[in-house]
Amino acid sequence: MILRMRINIVLREGLMPTCSIQILARHGSCSVERCSCGHIRLNLGPTTVRLDPETFRSLAALVGSALLTIDCEPRAREAWVQ
Repeated sequence: MILRMRINIVLREGLMPTCSIQILARHGSCSVERCSCGHIRLNLGPTTVRLDPETFRSLAALVGSALLTIDCEPRAREAWVQ
């Protein structure tokens, strides 16, 4: 049943039925996949965002920069935890 749902999601997103998906990374309910048509698929739980590789690189750099900022501000991080 899960496999059928996954196939339906792929088709609904407009990918060609002949596209193949390669999982690049997975953690919990999140994953990053590469489609044979060139798109990067960022899956966050039930939400999937399709990005071209350059946009994905920009997003990854942005998230990395934000993470560095969070890690360099211990007081701000402690406030979030509390």
